[in-house]
Amino acid sequence: MGHRVVVALVLALSACHAATEGPPRRPDAAPGGLAGGSLEVVAPSSAAEALSFAEAEQILQRALARDGRDRRAYEGLARLYYERGVGEARGYLRLADRVVTQGEAALATRGDASAELALIRGLLRLAEARPDLAFTAFSRALEVDPSHAHAALALARLELLLRRPDDALVHLEIAGREPSLDVEVRLSEGVARVLLGDPPGAATTLQVARSRAPEDLRVRYNLGVIQGRRVLAGDEAAELIVGEVVGELDSYLRLARGDRAEAARIAQVTELRAAVVEVTSAPVCIFPGDGADERPHKERQRLLELERASWEAAGGSSPGADAKPATR
Repeated sequence: MGHRVVVALVLALSACHAATEGPPRRPDAAPGGLAGGSLEVVAPSSAAEALSFAEAEQILQRALARDGRDRRAYEGLARLYYERGVGEARGYLRLADRVVTQGEAALATRGDASAELALIRGLLRLAEARPDLAFTAFSRALEVDPSHAHAALALARLELLLRRPDDALVHLEIAGREPSLDVEVRLSEGVARVLLGDPPGAATTLQVARSRAPEDLRVRYNLGVIQGRRVLAGDEAAELIVGEVVGELDSYLRLARGDRAEAARIAQVTELRAAVVEVTSAPVCIFPGDGADERPHKERQRLLELERASWEAAGGSSPGADAKPATR
């Protein structure tokens, strides 16, 4: 196997560690109490994942011994150490930082630069709780390569935390050109739409994300919460589909059941669901001579039937099915 082929293989390995090793990472906090996507890079999978960490490290170090300005080898080694550091031993983060610094210095001697090394530098700064320095590094990555999708996604998510949704949408458009990032991009776009005061737009983009990742708890949670809040805010469009809204909240609860990490969100969704049902099933007061009729009451009854149907379709019984009907 030629030297360049081996290096490319190991680079693919180093890129896939985030998706193949260690426990799943929890999403970072997002504005508005929504679930945000991780600021870490979403790495592609690769057949090279069969290689061990030690084998990958050895091949990359040999590549650098042969060529001290091998950009791909520096990128692969920095990524390898970074993933090891966030997944197992934090001491490897210092090694990753050293490789990034050495690599950037070596490349500068021939007028070269690496967007990937700048990206990893930003991720290292995030690991140190320095989002300001991370922002600078991600911006630098896009200066080197304006089409770098992972850097654009990471920068957009920082901009969301800074309440800069317009800037975030610009960078999400860049990130969206990478098919493997589709769900992550739509998750962040949903948060941006909420910050811009466009809950219907947020719901639309999250519905697409749901169709592509139906078991992603972040997508289910955000979509249910956004739609539920629309109902409570008196959004007529949302009130007309309250059965679907309750069904979305129920879908999240079913998927999250037993997940201790989701305990706080489960409690929140449970409370939100109860509020939605209470608001849409409240008794209607009709005063003599005011010209009102039974249509509002009938509409609420219809919505409750939709809710009941959604529970039965999922194989469960409707909440309160055994309760006695309320008198009017």
